[in-house]
Amino acid sequence: MIVDTSSFSGELETLISSMISSKLLDRFKHYKDTGDLKAKPIVSIVLEEAPRVLGKEVLKSGPNIFSSIAREGRKFKVGLLAITQLPSLIPREVLANMNTKIILGLEMEPERTAVIESASQDLSKDGRNIASLDKGEALITSNFTKFAIPVSIPFFDGNYIQRFKGAEKTTVDISGFS
Repeated sequence: MIVDTSSFSGELETLISSMISSKLLDRFKHYKDTGDLKAKPIVSIVLEEAPRVLGKEVLKSGPNIFSSIAREGRKFKVGLLAITQLPSLIPREVLANMNTKIILGLEMEPERTAVIESASQDLSKDGRNIASLDKGEALITSNFTKFAIPVSIPFFDGNYIQRFKGAEKTTVDISGFS
């Protein structure tokens, strides 16, 4: 199921995303308490422009549901996919709790430093490599791997994407999240 909140204003999008994410985490905590968690799927919450809800300025007033999920969500099969071009805006302790990182090219030194310091592997000598990653190239770091894995992602042209434009969309009723 996909809940797309991108058509809402920034504040409304954050409010709805926070409400759904809070309810979801609470529900999966309950599943763990009742022993039903194993039968439940893994859930991923995708945050585009993650500093809007995970930024240092936002978290000055205290943690929110997204930082809580970053820290403890994996215990309850709830994951967070935080997308940003400015990882330096996210507190180091939040970045460090995100186990797997897909690192694309980052030209600015502060941004490279933020991902290097929060990576599961020692990337201290990879700053120039990260800066020079081209389109379709990435490094994957994770506490599930012994070393950073370089990957090349194929380019999918518009014809490939056009095949999915008419695909059936799922509408989600969020009224049950009261």
